[in-house]
Amino acid sequence: MAYASEVGAQNFPVFADPGRAYANATPMTQAKHPEMCALAPDMTIIQCFDGHGAHFNALAAIKQHAGL
Repeated sequence: MAYASEVGAQNFPVFADPGRAYANATPMTQAKHPEMCALAPDMTIIQCFDGHGAHFNALAAIKQHAGL
């Protein structure tokens, strides 16, 4: 909440994970940035990626998972 107040985030959500619940539920390590996981419609993790341009790999994994 302090971060949201500092950046003036009244019009958009700010997500924080001080208890590391999200980090503990994924294979993310915070060793490289950015990190992201591709999610299926049922919110299961398809695969996680890190580094610049990782979003291209995430989109490819989503397409493959969808049979496209």
